[in-house]
Amino acid sequence: MVKSRAEIQREYRRRLRVDPVQYELYLLKARQRKHKNYVPVARLNRAEKAERRKNNAIYLHRHRQKKRERQVAENECTMNTSGYESACTSTEERLVVNMKFPNRRSGARVRISRALTKKSKECKKLQEEINELQKKYKRTLRSWQRMKRKASDSQPPDTDELSASMTSAVSQSMTPRSKTKLQITEQNKVQWLKHSCCLEM
Repeated sequence: MVKSRAEIQREYRRRLRVDPVQYELYLLKARQRKHKNYVPVARLNRAEKAERRKNNAIYLHRHRQKKRERQVAENECTMNTSGYESACTSTEERLVVNMKFPNRRSGARVRISRALTKKSKECKKLQEEINELQKKYKRTLRSWQRMKRKASDSQPPDTDELSASMTSAVSQSMTPRSKTKLQITEQNKVQWLKHSCCLEM
């Protein structure tokens, strides 16, 4: 009986699986061939896109199903294993050991949180130092102002400065009309004094 092309390829792949090295080379060549002939989705029309998505969904479903079956088989092997003996003898005897490793993805988060905690403590310490320096500055400023007031109170007031300050205060409180009248009165007084001096001479 003549074998079909599919049967010939099936037997060829079965023979390849016997030799792991040849089987890995076969898979590598198949991946390279598929990658070389791959057409991006952007170049496909609507029907071709739908067909590819359908095939991808089927392939993903099969892959997940096989993965679940392998996990179930490994769990059964682990449960039935005692010491160095293995009760799982499907193709070859092997020892299955479950080792729980820490999640590497959480390591970066832990490092970042530690760095943030350290920096927040440093910022808090610096803020406390700033507040203490501000308090010292305010205390020094108040003491300096008290010393200045005491020095000004201990000195006797100057009469010229006092009269000048009083005159400036009075002039500032007067209206423009009052200032004009005061200036005219002062000028009249000066002229009368000059006239009286001339008559006496």
